[in-house]
Amino acid sequence: MTIDVRPAAAFADVRAVIGPKSPTATVCWCLSYRIPAKLNNELRGPARGDHVAELCRAATPPGVIAYRDGEPAGWAAVAPRADTSFARSRTIPHVDDLPVWSLWCIRVRPSHRKQGLSHALIAGAVEFARDHGAPAVEAYPLDNGAATVDLTMAYAGLRRNFERAGFVHVADTTSVLAGHPRVLMRLDLRWPTRPPGASGWNAGPGSRPAPGSGRDRPVDDLRAPVTTSRSGTSVRRGARGRRRTRSARAGPWRRTAAARSVPGRAAGAR
Repeated sequence: MTIDVRPAAAFADVRAVIGPKSPTATVCWCLSYRIPAKLNNELRGPARGDHVAELCRAATPPGVIAYRDGEPAGWAAVAPRADTSFARSRTIPHVDDLPVWSLWCIRVRPSHRKQGLSHALIAGAVEFARDHGAPAVEAYPLDNGAATVDLTMAYAGLRRNFERAGFVHVADTTSVLAGHPRVLMRLDLRWPTRPPGASGWNAGPGSRPAPGSGRDRPVDDLRAPVTTSRSGTSVRRGARGRRRTRSARAGPWRRTAAARSVPGRAAGAR
């Protein structure tokens, strides 16, 4: 099985993942957090898809698409926070003035779930943001613990999956989704592996997790399932971990999986 994550420049592939079955239906199209509320309410039916098509033609696509064996299988929305409604949110705090990017929606088509696509999408979205100069990426996942989450409302992602990708908890929020609180998590991208003098941490100044918290592992351990090299990515996952390469900076994030779990890691929602 091969998973590639690429910039969402092909509108047909975006439509295959997040578009409606009926072309005249009014669905989210992942616009609710991206555009002003007035415009979001005005766009109905095909007009929503037309707006997304314009975004896909822009210099910076609206997110990334995961391909499983060549078929569009998953989507992640990522963009500068300043260009989204999170910049004005009353329920998700604005913790500082760093021009971070927001990663707020992860969608995997039903026939491709439980294949590791959620983890690949998070990794691919982070690399996409990094390649466009993002100093950090924020996410606002559900802090559901061991509770089951309705998959139709799990688009924000799960805290444990972002922890696995190296994100750390920065702040609580007053936002609640599907009965579960959301937390603000962040991955600092200003250092390729660790900030100078930070003893192996990729959280950035002031956000180092407390020892014994379960999130106080070295950066190389936190990022092991999902990191990519600056030269590109082809990942083989085996019983003892992964090897990785990437063909070109602008190329896809790729993973060839022989197994779907890494020993010693909790199994997250895929």
